[in-house]
Amino acid sequence: MNRHALSILALCAGLPALAQAPGSPLTFSTDSASVTLYGLVDYGVGYMPHSLNWEATLPPSTAGLALTGKKPVTGMFAGGLSGSRWGIRASANLGGGWQALVHLESSLVATSGVMGNSAIALVGNTSTGPNWAGDSAVNNQLFARACYGGISSERFGTLTFGRNISLMLENAVAYDPLVAAQLFSPLGFSGTYGGGGSTENSRVDNSLKYKVKVGDVNFGGVYKFGNVAGAQSAQSAIQANLGYEKGPFGIQASYQTFKDAFGMSNASAATLGKVPLTAYDTSSWMVCAKYALGPVTLKAGHQFIEYTNPSNPVEDSALTSIFGVLISSVNVHKFDTGAKNLHMTWFGGAWDVTKKLVIYAGHYHVSQNDFSAGTATASAKSGTSKYDSLVVDYKITKRFDVYAGYMGNASTGGMAIGAPFFSTNSLLGAGFRFSF
Repeated sequence: MNRHALSILALCAGLPALAQAPGSPLTFSTDSASVTLYGLVDYGVGYMPHSLNWEATLPPSTAGLALTGKKPVTGMFAGGLSGSRWGIRASANLGGGWQALVHLESSLVATSGVMGNSAIALVGNTSTGPNWAGDSAVNNQLFARACYGGISSERFGTLTFGRNISLMLENAVAYDPLVAAQLFSPLGFSGTYGGGGSTENSRVDNSLKYKVKVGDVNFGGVYKFGNVAGAQSAQSAIQANLGYEKGPFGIQASYQTFKDAFGMSNASAATLGKVPLTAYDTSSWMVCAKYALGPVTLKAGHQFIEYTNPSNPVEDSALTSIFGVLISSVNVHKFDTGAKNLHMTWFGGAWDVTKKLVIYAGHYHVSQNDFSAGTATASAKSGTSKYDSLVVDYKITKRFDVYAGYMGNASTGGMAIGAPFFSTNSLLGAGFRFSF
């Protein structure tokens, strides 16, 4: 169907006329407003030497970070470089340089056709299987990746309301040497870092977000409302970001603190169908930088995360369900023996070999302190996790590319606990992306 036919159909349906450039997303527009429908699918085939079964409700299908599982798996994954998604962006001219805007984006497990739902995977699997399951911000919400609206001005900045993307997640994507490749970078796969300690908070519900750029300096702030009766600070959050980008150089520094964040875990054999929660306060800071040297762009960063017991344990313990699944228990005393600290350091870069061929490489090092205070809890001992990644990406057209990638990981001490079979693993895969 050609452009003119689509325009006629749009007009017959009472929609604005279609304005679409070759290779661009589908946009309906008038003189004062526009609506854009877009999407992306990412399919691949990969091999892991140690794994549980891959899970049909997880956005990437599996986890390159996973250490649990005895058997090798060759399978199809949904998103080696990018999470598959579809979305809608709309804007309307308010006059005087102001615009109203809305952004809705849904997560898609492209290999099974369902919306991503990590919560349902956790309630149906224990830590040893049969399928791999992990905590996530994507839990069957219609618009799990983004759901916000607001107003914007080039001079005064942008203010949005709703389910906003975390400032730290934005920096993790922009300053990751692997550009947040979903299965080949811990920054891409794990929302722990973009969420400042809690993957659920990589997307921030019930929040106000403000961003503005003045010359080469950018500032951002987020405030999350807890919506808890009688406890103003419960389940609330504050984020701030300050950055500078000019020419080949960029640097960003961000800080955030969350009261009563939550982490979901696998169900136990006795409580299948329900998810256990851990409640905690988190505080985190991140500094990252990049510099372009001709065809090579170097990137590096460091993040610190601290976990302490939640500020409002009574309100947290009152929760009975989350993301549509029942809660078996809420642990509000996990860190009584001391604060848990994580340090994440990364460096690497991208080499534009040609206009179409790019090679990405990165190294990531995560360390955990000993917060056991002399107890026998093995997972509270100090430990490390190290990841080495390489991806080759070839852009056949602006909208279609093919890739091959590898990530190897190794853990020690407390960070290897919960992986009862192996302390090392790897993922080797190849796939393609198509965006529209």
